[in-house]
Amino acid sequence: MKKNLLIAIAVTGLMSCGGGASKEELKAAADKICDCMAKKTAERGDVNDALAESTANLDYTMCGLDIAFDGIDASTDEFTAAIAENCPELKEAQEAYAKSLKEEK
Repeated sequence: MKKNLLIAIAVTGLMSCGGGASKEELKAAADKICDCMAKKTAERGDVNDALAESTANLDYTMCGLDIAFDGIDASTDEFTAAIAENCPELKEAQEAYAKSLKEEK
C-alpha cells in the first residue's frame, strides 16, 4: 500500500509538470514493464501458486516504479492499452495496478 502511495505521488508530481506521454513514450514504457516482468519471472523460478501471485504483484509494482520515474502515469487507460498490445499476458496485472494507483489518488 505504501509503495503504491509513493508511486502515485511520484506519478502525480511528474505528470503535473507537463502533458501526457506520447504514444512512443507509452510503447517504450510498456516494453520496459514487459522486459522487467520477464526478468523478474525468470529470477523467481518455480514457486507455488499463492507465492507466485503475491510475488508477481510486488514485482509489477517495482517495475511500475521504474516507469513512474520516467514520467509515465501507469494509471491511465492509454498505458493499459499499451501493455495489452505489447504484452497481453500482463493486461490483468496492469489493470489491477492501475486501479490501485487510482484508489490512492
